[in-house]
Amino acid sequence: MRSALILAVAAAACAQPHRDPAEVLARARDKLLDRADRIPNYICVETVNRSYLKDADARSWPASCDQIMGAKKKGKYRLRVEATDRLRLDVKISDGEEIGAWAGAHRFDSRSIMEFAGGGPFGTGPLGTLIEDIFLSRATDFQFHREEVLNRTALFKFSYHVALEFSHYRVKALNGWVPTSYSGELWIEPESFELRRLTAGSSELPPETLACVADMDVIYERERIGARDFLLPHRSELHFVMRDSTETHSVTTYSDCREYHAESTVRFDESPPMEPVGKGSTVVAAPALPAGLRVRLALETPIDTDIASAGDVFTAKVLKAVRGEHSKETIIPPGAAVRGRIVGLQHFFGSWPYFQIAMRPQSIDIAGVELAFYAMRDRNAEFEARELAGLSGHRLPIWLPPAGQPPNVGAFFFPTWKGRFIVPRGQESDWITITTK
Repeated sequence: MRSALILAVAAAACAQPHRDPAEVLARARDKLLDRADRIPNYICVETVNRSYLKDADARSWPASCDQIMGAKKKGKYRLRVEATDRLRLDVKISDGEEIGAWAGAHRFDSRSIMEFAGGGPFGTGPLGTLIEDIFLSRATDFQFHREEVLNRTALFKFSYHVALEFSHYRVKALNGWVPTSYSGELWIEPESFELRRLTAGSSELPPETLACVADMDVIYERERIGARDFLLPHRSELHFVMRDSTETHSVTTYSDCREYHAESTVRFDESPPMEPVGKGSTVVAAPALPAGLRVRLALETPIDTDIASAGDVFTAKVLKAVRGEHSKETIIPPGAAVRGRIVGLQHFFGSWPYFQIAMRPQSIDIAGVELAFYAMRDRNAEFEARELAGLSGHRLPIWLPPAGQPPNVGAFFFPTWKGRFIVPRGQESDWITITTK
């Protein structure tokens, strides 16, 4: 009996926190804010995998968020994946705001990071702005819950709430950005005062956001930048429940965090930045090719949908010499190297599944001189080949590009029932040069 009593007392003692929760939270706050003041300019590679889900029964749901959330909690509808996509960016903190560039571009411009997101769900804040918002406001309400074990580490769990008037948590709406109040939880290691996990859930969002709620869950780890260790996000998840009962879910991983050196630049003009193709090439910032040139390209780098993403670089070569109209002068020789970006990679499911890959050529190397290469997809050769094959009377599948897609982006569609598709080296495509307008 005495032994049982001793064990019970010992178990109760182990269940109690070894430190004052208020002290742990204060020390963690001071550590986070001190690091934020001293952290160098840095960028991280951000890879985002997004899923778009819909009720499998295709029911017509009312517009009330209360009814949608109630049905969701009761399990009254089954979600299925309609589409997925992936993008990869370099992300930098600048003046408390996250700005982005395609991975490896070595420069940032004035475009909002949302412009790279392609209209899909996207979250900002895990790289530091969300933490500062929570801990710098005196109006944030904190509560201590209990001690929990996460990845074999004992952590203190706290909850918090940030009122609307003090919130910088913003959600994209039809007419801009709108702030929202939010609540969440923090998990802090009591011995090291390190933040290990953070969640943030919005209150019901305004109708103009087309969403009911948005929830974020971030895992943090120590990363070395330069000669010191800093706390940076390792993985985050963002989940939206929309007012039409669809849902979107994105998983973001962060890697290759490094100092942002002086040779990198931030641009504030609206012209698209030229990205150097190769060492020793001369980069010409203005397009020098006349419009109307028909160019056939062969892909040099295969595209594997299992690993490729929007933001990746592709290379191609010119197959045939390109001459000017009514001229024998060769303007583009065969073998000239073209370089560009994949700007969209999506997988659509349903009765007719397919992959859609959007590509934007950016530059061409002609005799060691790098020129801007503006071109749009040219399907005339495809139509002519169908006529020669006697197929002009047959129906031709048409896939519309996304609304608002620039003309110098070519969309390619690959119908397949398989979960993976590899666009092979040598895949041919036709383009026609255009002006920048």
